[in-house]
Amino acid sequence: MVSEHKNIAKENDSSISSTVSAIKEAAYGELIITLENGQQWRQIGSDGITLKEDDNVVISRGVFNSL
Repeated sequence: MVSEHKNIAKENDSSISSTVSAIKEAAYGELIITLENGQQWRQIGSDGITLKEDDNVVISRGVFNSL
């Protein structure tokens, strides 16, 4: 499954655009964000994020080629 994700990421190298469909808070306060395309993203780190449902988001590549 990991290699499948990497192949998809290579096809869409620059960024992902979607709308937030749900936001949950995990055990240690980090956010779990569900996008309308079905993807789930988990916050890593302690930076404050202000999001609400129906917000449009763009996720782009970061340091060390991470998303």
